[in-house]
Amino acid sequence: MSQRVIGGCRLEEVIGTGSFATVYRGRDVGTGADRAVKVLDPVRAQGWGDRARFWREAELATGLRHPGVVAVERFGYDWAPYLVMDLVTGSTLADEIASGAHWSRPLETWIGQVGAALDHAHAQGVLHRDVKPANVLIRAADDQAFLTDFGLARVIGAPGLTQTGLAIGNCAYMSPEQCAGSVHELDARSDVYAFAVLLFEVATGRVPFGRGERAIAGHAGRHPPPARACNPDLPAGVEEALARGLAKAPADRPASAGALAGEFLRAFAARPALRFGPALLIGPETVPVPGSGCVVGRRAAGWVPDVDLFGADSDHRVSRRHARLSRVAGGILLRDLGSRNGTLVNGVPVGGPTMLRDDDRVTFAGVEAVYLATAPRPPDDPQ
Repeated sequence: MSQRVIGGCRLEEVIGTGSFATVYRGRDVGTGADRAVKVLDPVRAQGWGDRARFWREAELATGLRHPGVVAVERFGYDWAPYLVMDLVTGSTLADEIASGAHWSRPLETWIGQVGAALDHAHAQGVLHRDVKPANVLIRAADDQAFLTDFGLARVIGAPGLTQTGLAIGNCAYMSPEQCAGSVHELDARSDVYAFAVLLFEVATGRVPFGRGERAIAGHAGRHPPPARACNPDLPAGVEEALARGLAKAPADRPASAGALAGEFLRAFAARPALRFGPALLIGPETVPVPGSGCVVGRRAAGWVPDVDLFGADSDHRVSRRHARLSRVAGGILLRDLGSRNGTLVNGVPVGGPTMLRDDDRVTFAGVEAVYLATAPRPPDDPQ
């Protein structure tokens, strides 16, 4: 890219993109220090609300000074609105969960640090509204966790930029009151709920109500699945802590993120050794994707596929070699193997190699499955 300067920083490589802004690695022209520079994209952010949220993020984040919050050093406008922040080099908690090896990492430390960061923000009157693993940065140098991206944050009790009744946030992690668009009713306990969803994902590899807009109905009106139904090896106290954090009524949740983290961690310390990897949820059964991949199909004389759908295929529509799942960089690739009755992903016929995303609905002829990007398995189970 051409060398450009904004906010006293020379922009180098792109390190992140969002709906309305791009994050660059920058070099401070005065000190030579590396910085993260967030620049609002004037093409993608054309509405006044997008610009207003950017400035609100800048003002609110600048006022937060905590070891667990990515510090915003300065903000302003040159040829575009910008924020100059501390540069955290490493991964995100979402990356760690997707790797399948997050249970061998210092989860207790990270969870405690995120809980403390949220409590600090709430003590300053700031509601995050977008708590999720992708917004937790893990610094490679010392495994410190940081809460970041206050793009949807607002002052508790202040008028909102979103009209009443319009939900804003990531559907998989939103509280029931956030799903309802109840802007003026949101308080710290809404972030506590989102933090509980994050912890549910850490503990089970899944979010409780799936992803996308269909998750809203679950948050609003369904009980979350018991955590131990998704990961039977969890200590009972973990399931109880998560159930309290995911209570529909704010008054029934722990009073703070730190309180939820403490309750969760006291039970989580007794967790067994596990690894996580991709799997198919077929009815009540979670079937791991073995090795470098597998063939999905229906058993016949002298043939048993890696994932046998015989028991679920009451109409005998699944082919012997129906589809193949292959591990590739970035996830699992699905290919239909010329089956008689086809393979669908989220209701759309598979016409060629298709990369699966977490919570995709996959239909092998008449057999429905849910793809899980990370599901628990014993540590000696082959991957």
